[in-house]
Amino acid sequence: LGTVADLLEKPQYPIFLAVGNNSDRKKLRELFGLRPSPVLIHPQSIVHPTVRIAEGTVVMAGAILQAETRVGKDVIIN
Repeated sequence: LGTVADLLEKPQYPIFLAVGNNSDRKKLRELFGLRPSPVLIHPQSIVHPTVRIAEGTVVMAGAILQAETRVGKDVIIN
């Protein structure tokens, strides 16, 4: 994949910040700015159709998101 510096040189590529430490993930998001980041939802999670999930978020296996839930950017839901 390369280094952070390699990714900074390729702004056309979307990124996903798979970093568990919240403050480190926040620093990386600030470094990469507005670059697009996908939402990843595990097929063994349960997400109600009215849930809104912001970019860069991952919903792990076994997680349950109930109706009208709102999830911000770059969140890890276990």
